[in-house]
Amino acid sequence: MDRFVYEQILQNVMLPFARASLRVRYSFQQDNDPKHTFNHIKTAWAQIPQSLLTNLIQSMPRRCQAVIDL
Repeated sequence: MDRFVYEQILQNVMLPFARASLRVRYSFQQDNDPKHTFNHIKTAWAQIPQSLLTNLIQSMPRRCQAVIDL
């Protein structure tokens, strides 16, 4: 089973069943098998602009000092 089949099962079977059948709030937790997450994470990280990462790194001293100053 690849991630596309897995996502279809979640979207078309598990989530509708949970919404219709469970009367309390629920928290779905997958088994964290890397095949379910690796490509999503890899794609998401690849889409983060380098400038954003650079700005975050450069802002760390200021952010750390702000926490210390509290």
